[in-house]
Amino acid sequence: MSEDKNKAAAKASMKSDEKKAAAKTAAKKSDGEAKKAAAKQADVKAEAKSDAKAETKAAAKPAKKAEAKREKKTDTGVKKQGKLIDDIRLYDVIQRPLITEKATLAAEQGKVVFKINATANKQDVKRAVEQLFGVKVVKVNTVLTKGKQKRFRGKLGQRNDTRKAIVTLAAGQSIDLAAGLK
Repeated sequence: MSEDKNKAAAKASMKSDEKKAAAKTAAKKSDGEAKKAAAKQADVKAEAKSDAKAETKAAAKPAKKAEAKREKKTDTGVKKQGKLIDDIRLYDVIQRPLITEKATLAAEQGKVVFKINATANKQDVKRAVEQLFGVKVVKVNTVLTKGKQKRFRGKLGQRNDTRKAIVTLAAGQSIDLAAGLK
């Protein structure tokens, strides 16, 4: 009988040990699941924060760009007779006036001839002449003269290509080239 009691007690202790082990594994699983759930919540929060940061950055970028453009315009401005010339590149468009016999004859018809930058277009030339000289431009014609092949010290060489603009001014307006920029 005592053996039966011992066996029953051993079975009961085994059952209680099994229950404890099962409870521990369940607790571990629940702890692991809780940790996983907490990690997921942390990930979701981090994603939400990064999304919010991205949205605020995206909203701030256009404002910063507009502000930078305004600052750039005020920083690069050049004063000419009290007026502010917005674009400093206008001075790069027109290199110098061309004073030749043909250009002098064209001046009688209200035209002025300039040597211009090779990459400048007609709109650039018109804007530059209007802003730098304070006159109204009616028309701009451009001419690209290819450089000739010449011999330099017995070796064949190539002169640079030149580009000039013939600017037609509005009736009654003129540019005094001898005085230079105003």
